[in-house]
Amino acid sequence: MIYYGKTDTGRVRSENQDSFGCEEIKLRCTESPALLATVCDGMGGAAGGKFASESALECFNRYVVRQIEAFDEDLSSLSNIPFEKILRDGVKVANKTVLASAAQNEEYRGMGTTLVAALVVCDTLYCVNIGDSRAYEIYDGVLSQITRDHSFVQSLIDSGKITEKQAMYHPEKNVILKAVGVKDTAEPDVFTCKVPSAVLLCSDGLSNMVTNEDILAYMTSGKTACEIVDALVDAANENGGTDNITALAVFA
Repeated sequence: MIYYGKTDTGRVRSENQDSFGCEEIKLRCTESPALLATVCDGMGGAAGGKFASESALECFNRYVVRQIEAFDEDLSSLSNIPFEKILRDGVKVANKTVLASAAQNEEYRGMGTTLVAALVVCDTLYCVNIGDSRAYEIYDGVLSQITRDHSFVQSLIDSGKITEKQAMYHPEKNVILKAVGVKDTAEPDVFTCKVPSAVLLCSDGLSNMVTNEDILAYMTSGKTACEIVDALVDAANENGGTDNITALAVFA
């Protein structure tokens, strides 16, 4: 696997509250290591949002890696490792960590963060998300959104009150209904599918600024992972750069 990520403050915000990270996990039952890729988009004031995304990312990745390694030590087959449960529990552990920090520090009150992660294990892709940071897949030259936004606008789409085109310009487009660190419980979604040719994780600073058609064009351009991610971030800035921008691409 080849992977590359980049985060950028954008053209409007004074501070970058996005975070991303990748971890390779060596497994006894397979020659190729598993890969965990994660993106978080913080919110809740300059200090709070940045701290929330960084601490949630670190806590989530550490928990998932340690749990998988622990199961790998005791079990002889990958099929016995509960990957979906580990990802779901990782979000819940990160939620407790962010909540505890907010309770202990007045400066961090009201902070939170989105989280989206992709775990590639052999020929299976596991995705977890809470909030509106997204995971896309490219399969047979077609771009599809794996995750579903936990947002007010998405709820309007689901109920048939507005169309996806209308959602692009809705004044409450950035209102999210779920996040890490804002409630006592965090209930993420988990998705499982066959590993596609490419996966893109991103914050809404990218997905709000670059069309699906352009994302597909960049991701299938045949350029290096570094060049593709740089081009995606540049495109988001050229189209306004109204938010922090993070892109993390994984190629099988």
